[in-house]
Amino acid sequence: MKKGLILASFGTTHIDTREKAIENIEKAIADHFPDVNCLRCFTSRIVVKRIKENEGISIFNEKEAIQALLDSGIQEEDIYIQPLHMI
Repeated sequence: MKKGLILASFGTTHIDTREKAIENIEKAIADHFPDVNCLRCFTSRIVVKRIKENEGISIFNEKEAIQALLDSGIQEEDIYIQPLHMI
């Protein structure tokens, strides 16, 4: 049974920070769980909007990420969310 993991962070519009921090963590998790469908989501709607406007990149928010996993056939009870928020 396929599982889905949503890697949720606030997000950032700074490309270098996104690469060094968020993408490195996402890659490490995805490499550790190769049989799990890992998706990125940003919880900041403003960050998602600015990235789309400035870079042309679409990033899921948490609701869209859940729906994408459901649409891919993963059952609701097999979807997990790992927050990457830092205090």
